Amino acid sequence: MTFPINNTKPKLLEIVTKLQNEGLEIVVFGGWSAELQGIENARLHSDIDLLILDGDFNHLVKFITHNEWEVIKSYSHKKAFIVDSIMVEVFLVKIDDNELATEFIGEEGSVVFHWPSKLFIKRTTEGTSIKLATKNAMSKYRKNHAKIHSNSPWK
Repeated sequence: MTFPINNTKPKLLEIVTKLQNEGLEIVVFGGWSAELQGIENARLHSDIDLLILDGDFNHLVKFITHNEWEVIKSYSHKKAFIVDSIMVEVFLVKIDDNELATEFIGEEGSVVFHWPSKLFIKRTTEGTSIKLATKNAMSKYRKNHAKIHSNSPWK
């Protein structure tokens, strides 16, 4: 596993700010969210995991193209691209009748994962306002990880 030396808190905040300034509703997920909430100790990060609350990836894809970032994974539920040698992975979270869900489409069908209604908390980190996935949201995802990825071609 590669740990890009520039995958730092300032770089995370820079990337999230760019996405937010584009009008995208972004939630920091995974290791960075856990670290910024004090759930996990500071450590090196191999990537940046994000959630996007939207109906589709159209706006994000246009922004990625505009910035000439290299797309390395492209699925209906997940996009991954490279920003300054850092892989940024983004899961699509759709809001339907006040339910938050991601449909993970695999080789043998799909798995719909329902996120908790309290998906994120707002924090200010180094002067930047961001949304962090709640401990409950990350825990629920981890508990369902094997089921979600049981038939995945996107690992």
